[in-house]
Amino acid sequence: MIPLHTVAEHRSARGEIHLSESAVIRAYHDHLVIAPLSLANLCETSGVKIFGEDGHRTVLPFLVYLDLNKWVEIAKWRTEGSQSGRPEGFDTALRWATSGTVLFPLSSGHFFEIAKIGDDKRRRTLANTMADLSQGWFLVSPGNLIKRELRRAMARTFHKTFSDIPPVPITRNISWVFARPDQVDLAREDRLFQQPGFLREYLATARINRPFLESWDRIAQEHEWSRGIVRTGSRTLRKRAYCARLTMAIREVFESALVETGLTSTDMGKLGPDGAVQLLESVSFLDVEMFLHVERNEHRDRRIQANDEIDIGFLRMAVPYCDHVITEKFWSSLLLRNGFDEKYVTTIGSDLTGVLARVASKVGMSMSVFDEVGKVGTSRAKL
Repeated sequence: MIPLHTVAEHRSARGEIHLSESAVIRAYHDHLVIAPLSLANLCETSGVKIFGEDGHRTVLPFLVYLDLNKWVEIAKWRTEGSQSGRPEGFDTALRWATSGTVLFPLSSGHFFEIAKIGDDKRRRTLANTMADLSQGWFLVSPGNLIKRELRRAMARTFHKTFSDIPPVPITRNISWVFARPDQVDLAREDRLFQQPGFLREYLATARINRPFLESWDRIAQEHEWSRGIVRTGSRTLRKRAYCARLTMAIREVFESALVETGLTSTDMGKLGPDGAVQLLESVSFLDVEMFLHVERNEHRDRRIQANDEIDIGFLRMAVPYCDHVITEKFWSSLLLRNGFDEKYVTTIGSDLTGVLARVASKVGMSMSVFDEVGKVGTSRAKL
């Protein structure tokens, strides 16, 4: 039996792990601070993809993350029926969601993006689809995982003994989606979101104001400006610069993690610039964030967009923790070219029907509902 405090460390290079279901249950006993999960969800949401002796997945559900454009597409399947070309597509996805075979979690970015839609009818149709397929499941905010993951990264790097449970990246508590519960008390909101129909109504009616939208435009402009002043130097140096800014942004939690791991800033200094980058990269969602920021900035033929920060914000959680990630072609191409599908044992693509066809093949149903015609990440990872 694998010791529980090292459960997430016993992976092969491809991220595989052999673990009994009872071990997963014990690892989470008395530690879950989110809504109770089923046995299958406990296994799946440990952040560890579990395989049987034959190399195939042993538990469900699969986690499928859709960016907003893909939610819009699947909502059209629902409303347009046969005219959409995928009349059975939505019904199949709904059966998966209600049976617990597949989860389609939402992120905080979805709340922002749907609230920008001005057409009330279109927003409500999208809200109904999101509520039905997500079943009230959300990706946890990285802020709720970062200290624990930094401690684990530091312990591994400096060969320290540190017992900690793997991350739980999905939740039904809204508190864990937008902020750390110790920062903001959202207990009332949590109770409201557990009420049937509340998520549907909230998504359909919530709006964001003009100053909030303008703030995202300013962020994009600032990134464009900073990209312009760091044109010189190698990509490695530009990555170090971003890591330095990131470390400053999380300085308080970073220093706290150092102390709790029995380390000092002197210890960190011994790593040198490359070692410090590698430490941050060993935290999965920081690894994805740093990569996407740096590589996005390398594409000077593409102007930085206001939505980029929202996209990176959800992709940094979706790629390491979901089984299938369906996003726009720019991001999926970056991730696939650099092997993030194999690194995190996930399928990444930009074509909704293609990726869902793969899901269908894994849950034991005919692929005819989803005609695999688009380009999908050709991950060779076992699913």
